[in-house]
Amino acid sequence: KSLVGRLHCGGFSYAEIPHLYNGVMGVTGTLQQIVDGPDGALLRDYNISKFTYMPSVYGTNKLVFARDSPQDVAIVSNAEYFIRINEEIWARIKSLQAGVEYHRAVFVFFEELSTLQAFYDDPVFAKLKGHAVMLTEKVSAIGKDGIIRAAASSGQVVLMTKAFGRGTDFICNDKRMIDVGGVHVIQTFLSEQMAEEVQIMGRTARQGSKGSFGMVLRYKDLDKFGISLQDIESIKAKGVLYSVLNAKRNEYYSETLFPIVRDSVKVIAEEFKESTSFLKDALAGRVAQVNS
Repeated sequence: KSLVGRLHCGGFSYAEIPHLYNGVMGVTGTLQQIVDGPDGALLRDYNISKFTYMPSVYGTNKLVFARDSPQDVAIVSNAEYFIRINEEIWARIKSLQAGVEYHRAVFVFFEELSTLQAFYDDPVFAKLKGHAVMLTEKVSAIGKDGIIRAAASSGQVVLMTKAFGRGTDFICNDKRMIDVGGVHVIQTFLSEQMAEEVQIMGRTARQGSKGSFGMVLRYKDLDKFGISLQDIESIKAKGVLYSVLNAKRNEYYSETLFPIVRDSVKVIAEEFKESTSFLKDALAGRVAQVNS
């Protein structure tokens, strides 16, 4: 028999690893949002100072999103929330091509699995269940691959958690569906970071194809951003929905979340330094230093 024990040998942080190298290079589709936002300060921490912006080889982005239109940005009560999401799916899935109805694919992103499941189980969604699949972290690797490959198909509704809004490549090869507008994406929450939202938008209108984007938000979910019911009624009346939401979101991240992120990086830095030193001593067989 073997006796196995687990020893805690320290803490390591991805945030500290770049400091171990002489140079850092990277590629991102949200560089503008990072540089212009509070996260730009982190770039300076890592001495990243040279940036190159390259236009898409596919030409001008064809995403349709009327940011300040109530048609593309809806803010509703909790009682109306699932009803409005369902209405948006029905409205966007139907399209006409040469006078003949042709169904688009619709992707709906939820912030939390519990909300996604509640919507799927709600009677309001009953008529669309036969056309819908759920893509969550609980789905097997093989299952995920199959759902992703078939997602951008005519009439398909995919309910997914926000984790799949980044890096998941949904490819649409249906020319008829592209011609009538392509994949429509509905985001059902306001992201804490603009970069996340840009990634979710990027699940449609890919590689020069057509696509569209819209949001259905709840009053109560906006409260953490410091957006009151009075603020919402005011921006609705003025017709500046997304502009104000984005400004409030950026303010919230800069003043509330970003300081927490930066402080966390500082806290782990010292432990990372000690842990790295311990690991080097252990691998080199320096018993005295390891025991000290």
